[in-house]
Amino acid sequence: MSENLRLLIALGLALAWILWVYRIFKQENKTKASFSDEQQTVVLYASQSGQSFSLAKKLASSLENAPLLPLNKVTSQSLQLVQKVYLFVSTYGDGESPDNGRGFIHQLKKLNKTALQHLEFELTALGDSRYPEFCAFGYEVFNQLVDCGAKPVNSIQCLDANMPQSHERIQSSGNTSRITLEKRTHLNPASQSEGLFLLEFKTENCQWEAGDIVDIYVPDPDNQERYLHPRSYSIASAYEGKKLKLIVRLQKRSDGTLGHASGYLTQLMVPGNALPVNIVENPMCKITDSQVPLLLIGAGSGLAGLVGQIETRAYTKQKIGNIGPIWLIYGERDPELDLPLHEKLLNWQQEGVLTIVDRAFSRNPAKSQYVQDILLEKASSIEEFLGNNGHIYLCGSKDKMGDSVDKAISRILGEAGKEKMIQSTRYHRDLY
Repeated sequence: MSENLRLLIALGLALAWILWVYRIFKQENKTKASFSDEQQTVVLYASQSGQSFSLAKKLASSLENAPLLPLNKVTSQSLQLVQKVYLFVSTYGDGESPDNGRGFIHQLKKLNKTALQHLEFELTALGDSRYPEFCAFGYEVFNQLVDCGAKPVNSIQCLDANMPQSHERIQSSGNTSRITLEKRTHLNPASQSEGLFLLEFKTENCQWEAGDIVDIYVPDPDNQERYLHPRSYSIASAYEGKKLKLIVRLQKRSDGTLGHASGYLTQLMVPGNALPVNIVENPMCKITDSQVPLLLIGAGSGLAGLVGQIETRAYTKQKIGNIGPIWLIYGERDPELDLPLHEKLLNWQQEGVLTIVDRAFSRNPAKSQYVQDILLEKASSIEEFLGNNGHIYLCGSKDKMGDSVDKAISRILGEAGKEKMIQSTRYHRDLY
């Protein structure tokens, strides 16, 4: 090999290394927002499932030159350069902040009582009054801004997901359309668990990306001319497939009656029936880089959000021929009777879309397991798989699975490591 060729190879390797380091640096050190002295108005949001983001985006589009940013991209110093702020803030879980709002309160607490006395603000909080900590994070942000001298234009406005007028406000912020049922498949017909169903819809003027949510309005059983409050579902398909798909678990109440939405969608709705829907853009669950390692974790109907991500990468693989590795960890009950989309997942493995697939079964006579057990068993492999730029996508019930998985992630990565993933938007939680 000639000296010139060796030199070219060495230079090529050096350039590749520099580009790789730059990519990691860019991913891990996304700059905080800063504003010029001329910037008058900013729209901020903290949103876990996209509702606050939708409202903030609509307002920002009506204002001239008003940036739209998540709370975790704004510093307390940059706020001192702004004249007015509109905030749309959700409360997540038990009074917690959404992932893209974490750290904002901590920044404000470092300021003195007059640091933001020049600032006017309006705050809209979103929550659900069925939970005890209704709009708790919204109130915390409101009070902390006041403590720093900021002046509220009016009192905090709370939108209740349990009230019709709030749903009308939220619905108007998104992309309202109609979907028509084409096919429904019972995914676990022999199972002792409640039915799990795959629904496929033809759409009209709907656009979405993996990670987005669809709000569905089902008819009121007491008045077919009206619709009930919307139910939110993770979309189980890529937009490229031109079919909006859902995975819905039939819900039964203690008295044996069916849940309104799940009962209608899985039992009463027939092919050809149409329903109004609202696509809710959810930036917290978007994964734009198809080359990064992706760890998918879910259980039950949470398979929907995971399939949406897998199918999106499958289409990307068809286009460009190269995608990052995907590790799927999925939980169900019975290893013989609860294998939803088994053939589809197997095909994706054979096609090289899915790299690793692990299943946990809570009612397995041989070995009862939950997804968090697999995570802890394979902790070192998972940490290696994620590396410096891998993403985690978690979809399913917050109480039944999400909280336990979150604790497992903390044990594997450490609290600081998990927080780093949250701040760099690499830990995506699509929980309900």
